[in-house]
Amino acid sequence: MNSFKNQKCYARSLKNCSPTISREHYISQGILERISDGNIIGVSGIPGIPAGQMKQIGVESLAAKVLCEKHNSELSSLDNTGIKFFDTLDEINREISDLGQSGVGCDKTICGLDMERWMLKVTLGSVAARIAHRGELTGTMLTMDYWVSVLFGLESMPQGCGLYLVRDPKILIKIEQSIEFAARVNDGKTTTGPIGEVFGLNIAVNGLPFFCNLADPDGNQSQLTFPNLVYRPAGIAFDNGRVPRTMQFNWNDDQPHEQLTLKYLSSNTDQVI
Repeated sequence: MNSFKNQKCYARSLKNCSPTISREHYISQGILERISDGNIIGVSGIPGIPAGQMKQIGVESLAAKVLCEKHNSELSSLDNTGIKFFDTLDEINREISDLGQSGVGCDKTICGLDMERWMLKVTLGSVAARIAHRGELTGTMLTMDYWVSVLFGLESMPQGCGLYLVRDPKILIKIEQSIEFAARVNDGKTTTGPIGEVFGLNIAVNGLPFFCNLADPDGNQSQLTFPNLVYRPAGIAFDNGRVPRTMQFNWNDDQPHEQLTLKYLSSNTDQVI
């Protein structure tokens, strides 16, 4: 039985690493390639780039050697989920922004649990690569080994942790493809718990904002308040005043989940289409 721990792999606590370390993209490579211009992409908010500035860098630069080949390969299905999520929103965006199209509504389904694990993968990769920060604070995760177990499906996502959607009846969806993400790092004002501890991830796809809550599973940060956030929505109907386009989440449980309707806004006019 393999019990090797590659010290450069953030999943080494699983004790079944391969000897070779691989390059792991912070955001799935397939998504980066979709929004890049000839594999060049505008980036801001990471170490090495002054605050408020954007730098054009290659897609391959947005990767770090933080996973062994074995564990990187085992998570490829989550990258596929992230790519499907991005493509689904992009398709809905293109359909609904076509002012001359009335068409019929379309339903698209995403596995919610895999979506949460993909967001967790983005978070752990950011922490391991040391790009998770808030001001001068570099984010850490004292509970990294636990979250690795959740990431690889050995533990379930704790109740209350996972995906939230920002409840806003008028979300500005961007016509251009975009993805923005930032780890939430405790600065001592936002939550209880250790200073510098990463407790979640903000991520926006084409302007649609989500939050992945990773508050300490032992409850030390359970007093987090989430105004205007909906936990594990059943789906999102994008209403442009004609035929809504709908994205559904499958949570594979018997719990109630709220269906949201968001007004679609034009990024040029800020008016409901």
